[in-house]
This record gives sequence, C-alpha cells and structure tokens, in this order.
Amino acid sequence: MPTAIITGASSGIGREMAIILSQQGYDIVLVARRGDKLLEVSKELRKPAEIMTMDLSKEENCYSLYERLKGKDVEILVNNAGFGKL
Repeated sequence: MPTAIITGASSGIGREMAIILSQQGYDIVLVARRGDKLLEVSKELRKPAEIMTMDLSKEENCYSLYERLKGKDVEILVNNAGFGKL
C-alpha cells in the first residue's frame, strides 16, 4: 500500500488529512513535535500509523526524516509543518 507522510500532523489540517487519507487506505506516517498529540491522532486512524516525533525547523531533522523514509513507497506528502514569513 502506498504511504502518505503528513508533517504538522498533531492538530488542525494535518490531523484531518491523516484521518482522510487513512480512510482511503494509505499507510500513514505522522510527523510533529508533540508525540503525545500524535498518539491521540493515531487512535483515530483505521490502522496503526508510524509516528515520528521531531522538530522540522531543525535542518538535521529534515535530513533524518528523509533517511528514515527514503525506502518507502511515498505517494503523498502533506507538508504542513511550520510557518513562513513574508
């Protein structure tokens, strides 16, 4: 089954996307800073999710995430972590 990676998955849009994509049958990888919140979200999914607690504002964590997931059949990335400045 293809995988969906969702950053910023602990609440809001990320949480909702995890639920929707899980209902569509995707294997889900939840990524956010708060592991306790990710555990709550994972309980709402159809099947167990892979949980990665990390802060993606730190460059080294972005590389770590890539290394840990590069062998997966990733079909969807919901890049929902962080914020931007204009």
